[in-house]
Amino acid sequence: MKNLVLLFSVLVTLSSCNFYKPAMIHAPVIEEKGELNLGVSTGNGTDVAASYAITNHLAVTSSFTSNWNITSTTTTPAGEEQKFIAKNFKYDAAIGYFNSEENSFNYNFFAGYSAGQTGAIIDIQNDIIFLDELYVSAKYNSFFLQGGGFTNIGDKNYIGVIAKVSALEFSNFRYSTILSVTSNYYPSDVTQTVGQAGIQYNYKGQKFGFLGQVQYAFTDSSDKYFTLRKWGVHVGAYFRFNEMFKKNN
Repeated sequence: MKNLVLLFSVLVTLSSCNFYKPAMIHAPVIEEKGELNLGVSTGNGTDVAASYAITNHLAVTSSFTSNWNITSTTTTPAGEEQKFIAKNFKYDAAIGYFNSEENSFNYNFFAGYSAGQTGAIIDIQNDIIFLDELYVSAKYNSFFLQGGGFTNIGDKNYIGVIAKVSALEFSNFRYSTILSVTSNYYPSDVTQTVGQAGIQYNYKGQKFGFLGQVQYAFTDSSDKYFTLRKWGVHVGAYFRFNEMFKKNN
């Protein structure tokens, strides 16, 4: 139990130090029309995700992700306390294609849109006089493409690879202190591109399932403000509502 608490504390601390925190790649294993899944996962953030198969090849997904908010309190020369809060959350929706003919191998492709807020504590020692840390937050929106391929290894167990690329645009930057536009931490480019690749395990039971995902994120950005959380670890469970409420013939 102590090891789990320690791991959770490390994940939260590492997340606070990164400006952009890629969420879990929502890659459901869908096989047939009418399939409805709703689940929750945790690890590097908490995710609530849903997916629904409109036809035997067309599906929609939606998810909401939340990370810990970051709060800073400073005292002005007049003795007044000022609080700075950086929220960390995002929501997305996507539509895509999945194959349904072959049970031994399942693949899907999705295109979608996401929006949210992000914030971080940036170590700025030796960069700005009299300051050790800078708190920053911003809003963002993005369009993304993703895909996944899963092999059925038997007994309703699937393992596969997943990938995602997101084109992000940030706005409404806020800082815990006044920055000059010439500062290295002032955004010179508000558009960024992030790629993600990972491995996912999925147990797809009759009425519920479990999953685990490890992913790595990368970018070619050189902006100092745009620090990226590279590794993500997630575990979760989901309900298969179409099976739970299916009437027996």
